[in-house]
Amino acid sequence: MDDQKINAIIGEVEKTVDELDPVIKEGVTAITVSGKKWYESKTVWVNGLILIAAVAQFIAGKEVIPAGDQAAIITLLNLILRVITKGKITW
Repeated sequence: MDDQKINAIIGEVEKTVDELDPVIKEGVTAITVSGKKWYESKTVWVNGLILIAAVAQFIAGKEVIPAGDQAAIITLLNLILRVITKGKITW
């Protein structure tokens, strides 16, 4: 392939990149601006239920599951949720 053809191809590629640049920027903006409401978050709901369970145990004065096991379960649940959840919460 001669230099003239290569330069023509490079010119077309640069033109295409220039045309796509605003589209790419708009897409990135849409992704960073979008989020989910707090009540759509699995993490918020699971941790809310954990809080309710902890308060219920406190009020009852009875530990249903040993504290160490509770900590391990909560940690595991939060790690799983961290892996499967995407995006951020918008308050």
